[in-house]
Amino acid sequence: MVGNALVCIAVYTNHTMRTVTNIFIVNLAVADFFVILFCLPPTVVWDVTETWFMGKAMCKVVIYFQMI
Repeated sequence: MVGNALVCIAVYTNHTMRTVTNIFIVNLAVADFFVILFCLPPTVVWDVTETWFMGKAMCKVVIYFQMI
């Protein structure tokens, strides 16, 4: 997470680093943040407790986010 945040900050603050390739790398870093935010917590709870507590709708939403 720290490395992804540093990449985002470096590209945001330094105008010469705003190339197409670096913007793509920033997009990958942001995607990593979203995976950590949305996919990791429900998966950890499910793996530890072996029970899904969040209902059918959240089950489908989490699986959808994990597939994209």
